[in-house]
Amino acid sequence: MFDAFCRDCNQATDVVFDHSAGNAVCSECGLVLGSHSIDETSEWQTFSNDYGNNGSPSNPLIVDDGLSNVIAKSNGASSDVPSSSLGRWQNSSSNPDLGLIVSFQTIDIMAEKLGLVPTIKDRANEIYKRVEDQKSSKGRNQEALLAACVYIACRQEDKPRTIKEICLIANGATKKEIVRAKEYIVKQLGLENGGQSIEMGIIHIGDFMGRFCSNLGMNHQAVKAATESVQNSEEFDIRRSPISIAATVIYIITHLSDDKKSLRDISVATGVSEGTIRNTYKDIFPHVSKIIPTWYAKEEDLKNLQPLKLNSIYLINGKGHLPITIRGFNSYFKKLIKDPAIAFLSKYDFFIFFSIWIDVSLPTLFQYIGKRVDEMVEVGMVDEIREYFVSGADNSKGIRRVIGVPEIDYFFEIVKKNTIDDAKKEKILNKAIRKTKHSTCILAKNQLLKEYGSYAWIDSVQN
Repeated sequence: MFDAFCRDCNQATDVVFDHSAGNAVCSECGLVLGSHSIDETSEWQTFSNDYGNNGSPSNPLIVDDGLSNVIAKSNGASSDVPSSSLGRWQNSSSNPDLGLIVSFQTIDIMAEKLGLVPTIKDRANEIYKRVEDQKSSKGRNQEALLAACVYIACRQEDKPRTIKEICLIANGATKKEIVRAKEYIVKQLGLENGGQSIEMGIIHIGDFMGRFCSNLGMNHQAVKAATESVQNSEEFDIRRSPISIAATVIYIITHLSDDKKSLRDISVATGVSEGTIRNTYKDIFPHVSKIIPTWYAKEEDLKNLQPLKLNSIYLINGKGHLPITIRGFNSYFKKLIKDPAIAFLSKYDFFIFFSIWIDVSLPTLFQYIGKRVDEMVEVGMVDEIREYFVSGADNSKGIRRVIGVPEIDYFFEIVKKNTIDDAKKEKILNKAIRKTKHSTCILAKNQLLKEYGSYAWIDSVQN
């Protein structure tokens, strides 16, 4: 044990290593202070520049314990780990066990980077040896194969790691390559029977929680609530991966506390994309009152838990930007395609301007709309509409109902029927522009009220 500062206890406390999980834990409150700790005792930290250490008589998978020659680098120095598959197999061609030794050392390094315990490393070595004994892996990506062995070993020892975590230590092997290698190993070694896993441990959501929460710096109470929540979620038919559910539960738990985490932070800590968290949130939200422990959040707290779309809007608005959501109107776009006479609408992005813009802060929205209309007038909006103006046209039907067209048409009608000076024209035009702004603000406000009752995710962007 050693002393470290615990933010939950707010004092220096003794820290205990949980070697099976690779975590450093506060002895007072149980908060995980660090994850992926590495046991650096000589018992398993056996690498050196001499490969013979890995082939010691204590390793039952190695027959010859006197091997120490490795392929040389171009500068004459021996390499700790041959950097290419060619080097590995050139060495193994002269002595079959040397290829195993090099592969085992690569697995050792992968295990060290992940902070895995010796039993997982040994299991990965065993899996790789079984694959090699079948003499069927020639030509396959060896880095992906070794990484897949580590992944399977973690599963079998009930200490799973995500594929994305494995990718980080796979020496360049891609997620797709590792998944293929994993499927190949499972098939070759008969780890599944009829689609059911017979040797690979089942992944439970809770297997990831401690590590993810530690990465995010969550306090002990939040970690406990998140762990209970994922256990409760297993009672519901939420058809999402365990990792996605874990990431989403963490998002919910943090947003019920003062220490809120953004989607971006949670995505980085868990390896789950922001889009996946959004979609999983939508599936979990109907069950949230039965998933979140009552000791952590009361019913009134859960009622204040906003749908994700509104949380996103609040976040953007809090930065002083304008959050908008855009919905397309099929009939409008079809009309644009079929009727060239109204093609002017696309020239100045009218299809964006007349879409639905939503902001939880109406003054901010109204100010932005006013600015946007002024910009469009400056670049020639009025002149473009004038080219397609038809006196007496019915502005209550079709595309002419679009906000802005009836208002500007009013200006053209007055000018056509009356002889007025430039000052009067400018005054009437400004009135038409103000009406355009006012009509758009009313539309946005009405749409906002509709959105408050919707729980589906709508993408928000800032402008």
